[in-house]
Amino acid sequence: MLKILCIVQEAVPATEISIIRPFSFLKNQQKISWHLVREADFQPDLLNQVDIVVFHRNCHHSNRARIDLVKAAKIPIIYEMDDNYFELPEDLPIGRYMRNPYIVQTIEYFLRSANIVKIGSPELSRVISKYNHNIVYHPYAVDLSILDNIETRKNSYLTIGYAGTYYHIPDFEFVTEPIRRIAEEFPQVHWEFIGCLPDDIKDLFEHSFTPFITNYAAFLQHLSWRNWQIGLCPILDLPHNRCKTDNKLREYGACRITGIYSNIPPYSTNVQHAETGLLAENNEQSWFNAIKTLICNDSLRNKIANQARKWVEEQRSLPIIAELWMELFKHVLQ
Repeated sequence: MLKILCIVQEAVPATEISIIRPFSFLKNQQKISWHLVREADFQPDLLNQVDIVVFHRNCHHSNRARIDLVKAAKIPIIYEMDDNYFELPEDLPIGRYMRNPYIVQTIEYFLRSANIVKIGSPELSRVISKYNHNIVYHPYAVDLSILDNIETRKNSYLTIGYAGTYYHIPDFEFVTEPIRRIAEEFPQVHWEFIGCLPDDIKDLFEHSFTPFITNYAAFLQHLSWRNWQIGLCPILDLPHNRCKTDNKLREYGACRITGIYSNIPPYSTNVQHAETGLLAENNEQSWFNAIKTLICNDSLRNKIANQARKWVEEQRSLPIIAELWMELFKHVLQ
């Protein structure tokens, strides 16, 4: 049985999606044993009898000593990178933090030191290949068991929603006007927002707002319970957005929500237009047309919702993605 040590800066929701759930699945299958440790709690004796060390989202310069200890112990290193840390917007606190020279140099050191760099988007290859050619792309999973026995509320009205962090407020710049027009033309539609509500939308119509839910399982269950018919996913065409994962497609699909997605990677590469979602160009008329199409076409909307759920089951379910980790472990040991 392989012994895996995972070192993280902090255990954030992304850690549960990309590390905790697939590793726990493999442990339950008796394929690995594993241990998660925060950087601040790392001790060198944790490396005893470890086969592989996985670093996840690490960027603090104090980690160089930890990398060197692992390399000295001749233990293979997998560095997982699920975002383009080099091109995050400077107008966001996280973007300014990531541009600190010590942070940049540390990430570069990780990339050069790793035996394999695991990425969550093919678009990241152009960034990573400057530092390391041993790159493996794996998508992320949805643990569908989280939604077992979740009863959805019974809505007598059509609901359109958006779920995301407040960092996504700029992504609404070409969607605010279509939303206003739709709200005027279809006043019977209900609007709900989780985690993000731009100021330009707050006073346009009646809506409900739920603060961001940090617990991954609780968020997914809440999203499913709300029983949205349409989910929005606008993203600006920026380098860091192109390198993101297909997160909304996985979440909306798992909850049988028909999604409308900006026609850029990662959604242009994973959404089958009119089959598992609708792709919209980043302009007001395209988004207005897409939303109106789904409001007026029940059969198309229902077909997409069911097809998206089927796609998640076949392409992004936990057993499938966990097995990709297992193959990666075997590969890095070779």
